[in-house]
Amino acid sequence: MTRVDEAKRLQGLAQTVLTSYFKSPHLKVEVYLIDKRKMRELNRVFRGVDKPTDILSFESPSGFPQLSKTEKAVGQIYLCPTYIKSHTVGIERLVVHGLLHLLGFDHDKEHARIRMQNLEFKILAWLKNRS
Repeated sequence: MTRVDEAKRLQGLAQTVLTSYFKSPHLKVEVYLIDKRKMRELNRVFRGVDKPTDILSFESPSGFPQLSKTEKAVGQIYLCPTYIKSHTVGIERLVVHGLLHLLGFDHDKEHARIRMQNLEFKILAWLKNRS
């Protein structure tokens, strides 16, 4: 599968979660697959961390031009497949993780981390049962 095809597949997965799990078909997300060099650059510029990472997600800024009157862009998810392959987390879980961040979930405190992780696993099980 090409990188473009994989990005489309993962964007479709994210859209399925928004549309069917969260019942929010009006929300839209973009998914990009990038190399370690670009991920390191994004991580340095936006988080002040000068190293690559597996995933970054960016909410659409307030006042961001919307797709239409009925659709709202919630943000973008950037994934680094070569970094992800060297770690144990699956790329589908990371898509769900990034999507939850775009929907306002965080893991800065222990209870929030547990809540977010439980929801990730619940959504992944839901996706598995759909196929």
